[in-house]
Amino acid sequence: MKLTKASSTVAAVQEIVSEKLEGVGAVASLLAAKMYDLEILASNIESYSENLTRFFVLDRSYKAENPDKASWCFTLPHKSGALAQILTILSFYDMNLTRIQSLPIPGCPWEYFFYIDIRFGDFQRYLLALSAVRPLIANLDILGIYKGMA
Repeated sequence: MKLTKASSTVAAVQEIVSEKLEGVGAVASLLAAKMYDLEILASNIESYSENLTRFFVLDRSYKAENPDKASWCFTLPHKSGALAQILTILSFYDMNLTRIQSLPIPGCPWEYFFYIDIRFGDFQRYLLALSAVRPLIANLDILGIYKGMA
């Protein structure tokens, strides 16, 4: 078997159908298989039972009541301790980091996107933490501020 990458599971299925590929399969959803009238060879193939997929519904007009979670994407200058500074500030303001992921920035050696999820109990302290880290962070995108699941 030869593994290849696709931009998404649906894109993989679309390529199989549009190119009429024979002897090729894709890991995709049941819905994708039904939409494109493909045979399902195996179900529930995930080898890690705790795997979760998160889906976001984006609506700029939505305002969460009592938000307690935020998701950010940012880059940092390539210097020693840059990430540690951010984490120290978040800790000082009682922010609980529930997720951190780094991904390399294509074409920029040693530079990374950081994705983090932060839980907080006090929205005003969250705003203070945000103000404190902004000068240290390059290209901050706040992906959402919302009410997290319990």
